[in-house]
Amino acid sequence: MPLDIATAITSVVTPNPDAIISPLSFSQKIDAKNQAINPSKEFTNPVGHLYATFSFDKMTKGMQWSALWYRDGVLVYSESYPWAGGSGGYGYTDWNPPASDWLPGNYEVQLFVGVNWWQSGRFTVTGAAPTRSNTLSPTLSAIPTRTPIIATPTP
Repeated sequence: MPLDIATAITSVVTPNPDAIISPLSFSQKIDAKNQAINPSKEFTNPVGHLYATFSFDKMTKGMQWSALWYRDGVLVYSESYPWAGGSGGYGYTDWNPPASDWLPGNYEVQLFVGVNWWQSGRFTVTGAAPTRSNTLSPTLSAIPTRTPIIATPTP
């Protein structure tokens, strides 16, 4: 785990060493039970919102967990929180960057419990990422005009 993420951990709850996290499934949609819909290992741009789903057991409320998303070995997104879910069930980490951030390459998502690696999975993004478009917003601006000043003599 990168040092800057490890030092930001806020939980004081000791992780359960018997906690279990299943292999990850990747999908663009999940169902109401946090399960991947049409999981895949390859996504074509534009990717949009992507989920890494997993099952878990023996998790302890309040222990720190983290998800690190890498593209070609470079960290592109991370999240780290005290665990708020139950002790067992289905969970996910997700990333929904601007479309232009989904560059083609090999991605890996790593899950940590405390500062210890617990599980990881890989997927590939193909096709050029859409280019970021600059949108102009209308703004009002004052246009100076010449207003004649008529001097009126005063008695």
